[in-house]
Amino acid sequence: MRSLKEFSELEFKGKVYLIYSIITLYHTICKGELSCMKKLKFYKKEKEMIHKIHLLTGKPFDEVKEVFEGFLYMVLLSYLEKEPIYIPFFGDIEMKYLKDRITQSGRIAEIDIDFTPNPFLLRTIGQIEDKEESDLEKFLKNKIYSSIYDLLK
Repeated sequence: MRSLKEFSELEFKGKVYLIYSIITLYHTICKGELSCMKKLKFYKKEKEMIHKIHLLTGKPFDEVKEVFEGFLYMVLLSYLEKEPIYIPFFGDIEMKYLKDRITQSGRIAEIDIDFTPNPFLLRTIGQIEDKEESDLEKFLKNKIYSSIYDLLK
């Protein structure tokens, strides 16, 4: 285990932010109940998406899953801090709580969502609709070419 002196300033700030984030989520969402800190359950739809990303990126399934867990935490922290949620290459999402609704499976929140797309997303969608080779297609072709080249070396 490394001592505090061995961490760079950026690593240290990252660790402090992580600890702050976990404590904030725990107190706000769990209201101090330890049973709340169970592992997240990924359903079929989530597992399918994670598997697709795993195949596209070549990253281990568990790494991709951990990124999505972290993303969920960032979404909740952004909501708690009343800040828009930024999704890289996708855009900003602002969530506003409206009220609770009682269902057969329990209480759920009704929310209002505003979405502001990222310029990259807008440009890429426009290129696809205009039947042009999109920036994303160019990136994927390059990635495929690089992967095949690396395999043949």
